Amino acid sequence: MSEELIENQRFASVKIGSRLHWIAIHEEEKHFNDNSRPQIKVCGRTLRIRANHMFTCLPKCIKSAMVAHELGHLEYQHHLELANPFYRYGMTVQGKVSEREYQADRYAVKLIGKEKYVKALCDYIVATQSQGISKQELEMRIRKLNKEKS
Repeated sequence: MSEELIENQRFASVKIGSRLHWIAIHEEEKHFNDNSRPQIKVCGRTLRIRANHMFTCLPKCIKSAMVAHELGHLEYQHHLELANPFYRYGMTVQGKVSEREYQADRYAVKLIGKEKYVKALCDYIVATQSQGISKQELEMRIRKLNKEKS
C-alpha cells in the first residue's frame, strides 16, 4: 500500500488483483464511531471509501480484504439503502449474519479467494484484539463462509 497527499487529503492505494483502489484516510473522529480501532467504510451515498489512520497500520493482506469487502458493499449498492445502525448488532445477538455483510463477504471472496479472505478475517481479530459483539460477528461470518462450498 502506498500513501499520497493530494490537496491536504491523505489517500492510500491498495492493489487487488490488477486493479488499484484509492481510499481516503481520515483522522477526524466525526467519520468514525471508534477511532481506537482500524475502520473502513463506504461514505454516504457516494462511491468513496473512507478509512481511519489505524487502517493504514494493518498488514497488507488485511487491508486488501477490508477494501474487497467494502467494494462488495458498493457492488451491491448498500450505500444507497438506509441503514439502521442497530440492525447488525441485533442480528449478531440473535446469532445471525446480516445479509449485507454476507453479500460483501462473498464479493470479497470472489476478488481475493476464500482462503485468503477467511485468513485475513482471522488475522484481523488477532491484530485488533477484537472482543465482544465485534468478535462474535466476525467469527459467525467466518463460520458461514467456511460452510460454503468453494
